[in-house]
Amino acid sequence: MAELIQVHDRFVRGPKDGRKDLDLGDTINKAYEDDMKQMERLAFMLNSKQVPIKLTFYGNVKKGLFFEVECEDAETKEKVDKVLNKYKADQDDLFNF
Repeated sequence: MAELIQVHDRFVRGPKDGRKDLDLGDTINKAYEDDMKQMERLAFMLNSKQVPIKLTFYGNVKKGLFFEVECEDAETKEKVDKVLNKYKADQDDLFNF
């Protein structure tokens, strides 16, 4: 997977709060990391043409996770971008009460 999907992680994680029972900062950071890993897996699965894809993640814990998809094949880029946007919207909806 590493050859076809290049990930640039520029996401700024929040500080750990140091609580022994439940470190909220660490929990939030892990949730963002899990989302990035899932988005990388989705990009890999959608890459039927086996072309190089570059995913850049940026943002921070206060503003949220953002991403950019770069790919020379326009069809693949559009497909990956659409699915990752849908995934991100679904994840964001989990926290909108």
